[in-house]
Amino acid sequence: MAELPPKSSVVAQTKFGQASVVNCKFPKAAPSKQSYLILPCLQQAGTETQFQVRVSSAAIPTLTALTGEVPSTAHACTGNWTPALSGGYQKVENPQYLLTVPTKGMIKVSLARTDGAKDTGMIGSVYSSPPGYGGGRVTALSSGNLVTKTGFKISAGPLETEWVADAGTYVVVPSLQKKGTCGPFEVSVDGEVGPTLAPL
Repeated sequence: MAELPPKSSVVAQTKFGQASVVNCKFPKAAPSKQSYLILPCLQQAGTETQFQVRVSSAAIPTLTALTGEVPSTAHACTGNWTPALSGGYQKVENPQYLLTVPTKGMIKVSLARTDGAKDTGMIGSVYSSPPGYGGGRVTALSSGNLVTKTGFKISAGPLETEWVADAGTYVVVPSLQKKGTCGPFEVSVDGEVGPTLAPL
């Protein structure tokens, strides 16, 4: 998080006092587009209350709240276990998703049943793509290619797994314990390196 600018950069401030409304006028802005930081504060640290900031000008200004939160980089896909794609625990006959990691970094994969069902166990498995992989669904899942997996639980989720992934492609396979169980789900991926997820 960046530090506040020095006090010498303050261009205007309201009067300090015990009041419900304070205001001030900015100096005439430069003809080109210019940005300012507005910092509302109370005298006593730790005081919590709601407030409202208003800005008006003939130049039609915009006001944007700044936060310390890191912007989300999550990428989510929805899907369904169907009679044709509900092969059971860690079987290839399940929905598959291509995870692409552009550079090495921390990656998190999450899986949840969006209908809230808890009638059988669920797991999300991540495999490295097979040698010579050219795209499309994989026809076999080797335990030797298993990179990571979520916990296995009778749960609607979300179930998560997190690891440091090398740059490359991976196949994410959400599966249910009982073959033939159908229903909707969501699988998502997150990470500062900008991973992407696409159905296969």
